[in-house]
Amino acid sequence: MKHDLGRLLTREREAHRALGATLERQPARVEAMRDFAFAWQTNSMALPTARNRHPFVLPDGRELRRLNTRQRAELYEALGYLDPNLLFAAPGGSMAGFVVDGLGDEATRERFHAHFEGELCWTFFALSEPAVGSDASRLAARARKVDGGYLLDGEKYFIGNGALAPLGVVFARTNDGPLGLEAFLLETRGLAGFSARPLAPSGCPACNFAHLKLDGVFVPDSHRLGGHLKPTERFSRSALLTFDALRPCVAAAALGVAASLLDRAEETFRADARWLRAGRARLEAMRGLLFACCDDFDQGRRAGRRAGLMKAAATALAEALALETLHRAPAGAALDWPWLAKGWRDVKAFEYTEGTRFIHWQNAAAGFQEREHGAR
Repeated sequence: MKHDLGRLLTREREAHRALGATLERQPARVEAMRDFAFAWQTNSMALPTARNRHPFVLPDGRELRRLNTRQRAELYEALGYLDPNLLFAAPGGSMAGFVVDGLGDEATRERFHAHFEGELCWTFFALSEPAVGSDASRLAARARKVDGGYLLDGEKYFIGNGALAPLGVVFARTNDGPLGLEAFLLETRGLAGFSARPLAPSGCPACNFAHLKLDGVFVPDSHRLGGHLKPTERFSRSALLTFDALRPCVAAAALGVAASLLDRAEETFRADARWLRAGRARLEAMRGLLFACCDDFDQGRRAGRRAGLMKAAATALAEALALETLHRAPAGAALDWPWLAKGWRDVKAFEYTEGTRFIHWQNAAAGFQEREHGAR
């Protein structure tokens, strides 16, 4: 890989892929990630820079204690290249960390960060629901105010690490309307009224999807996130900012899977050189657009709909290259080389991560229409 993080992570490629294979067979064994050479680095990315004692040390000796959007996308691309199971099973603050950093006051952030000092910790981000997916305007989970806190009732679906992680963020409504959606920090060990049932996806099993049920779960006032902010700021600084920051990273992971398939095709069955050059050129062009989007975000320009369109385009390209690899392989190759069938299957997971392409197309179309009407 051309970037420093990619070269660092792929130095022990076969050992990391063997760990990915373990997670493929036993996805709930996330403790196996203790054998991952960079587990403490991904875990410690949840911490403030000054408290991170496990930086990524690049080949030139530079230390990364906090990743910007571009660097995070490079990390995701490398993990996708190795095995996307490593990405989904990696410990750390992940999406929940973005929300806590954006919405939490000093005491809440300290409570969250304490989970990542001295031990590996996994988190979940509970937005999606069985009937409405991640359509925030239609979420049904409720948070009812009681003395000293809130009682949460409802269900969450397709929640990564939901049955395994001891810590996460859950979204629920305190009232109807656009300003009624709130985020709460949940510590689930021994939590009364909280239950989680594992779900079985067809690909990337180490995402450890779960169906969560909240039946009168008590959350203290101190665990309501963003209480010190204006209601209009809360959702934009939680879910929206999280999606904007992570959609380019998901796109990069999909490109990593596709790049791995091309390299393995060259190594295993000597795929046509002209096709390989064209495929790699398409990947490189998409990578350039993607990293430009990341750079804009890092410079303070909101990615918004552009991030969604980039994610949609990158995942579509990755799927196309995976299918082309399968078609160019010899007869029976999917049976002879499990990596081929696995890559073709796994790359489809990214279509459903951070919104399908149809959602991003609709959002973009709405934006274009708004501009058109505004220009009249």
